[in-house]
Amino acid sequence: MSKALHLRQAGSGPPLLFLHGWTMTGAAFEGQFQRLSGQFHCLAPDLPGHGGSDGPANIATAVERLLDLLHDQDLQEVTVIGWSLGAMIAWHLIDADKDRRIVRMVSEDMSPRPRQTPDWPHGIRNDRPGRMSRRICDDWPGTARAISHGMFADRGGSPDMSAAEAEAMILAQNPDAMAHFWSDLMAADARGIVASMKVPLLAIFGTHSRVYLPDVAAWLGENAPRCRTMAFPASGHSPHLEEPDRFAEAIRSFAKP
Repeated sequence: MSKALHLRQAGSGPPLLFLHGWTMTGAAFEGQFQRLSGQFHCLAPDLPGHGGSDGPANIATAVERLLDLLHDQDLQEVTVIGWSLGAMIAWHLIDADKDRRIVRMVSEDMSPRPRQTPDWPHGIRNDRPGRMSRRICDDWPGTARAISHGMFADRGGSPDMSAAEAEAMILAQNPDAMAHFWSDLMAADARGIVASMKVPLLAIFGTHSRVYLPDVAAWLGENAPRCRTMAFPASGHSPHLEEPDRFAEAIRSFAKP
């Protein structure tokens, strides 16, 4: 089993590290590469258990391998952009980044605690413990279709990825690995990390997200010490795909030296 992450990279300049969502791969950022690689060094690894990267499929392994990537490429002054699961990993990566290579973060439609509890209403909408894990095991094709339709404000998809393309990407993943990563994600809690973040955070969210309510971004804005929130009014859970030009401009403005 290789410990190296399968990596897409293009361009030169200040580094942008894109971390994809659950069941996706780094290829989901192809449109952002096209828009930003003329000014930035864009990197998009496949997270463990996804695409071309071996497991174990969990947050700790992702953080360990991303630290190796930062070190091996001697990346400095990094902006990390985490979409959904990628944001959870980014928070933990920043917490583990003792060399302070990461200097700013973008979270894309993500809660620091995905599981809803009686004292935490900012988790996944309509969350029912164990339901997703059962669906993955019982009907992976049907689950892939449901996930792809839930990614976008328009169930047909977005300018940079159709629902059919998203479904195909999801179906190509190993359902056992996805179930393991899902369980790890649902047990994760980055609220303490968020509250003590020293780097600036841009919390992007889709107004029409089917996954999280806008209240999540409001919580981040109130609790992360250096946070600014940005709404994408035509987007669901995937603003970088649904409003790709505006997303790229937001990254360009936030990440410029």
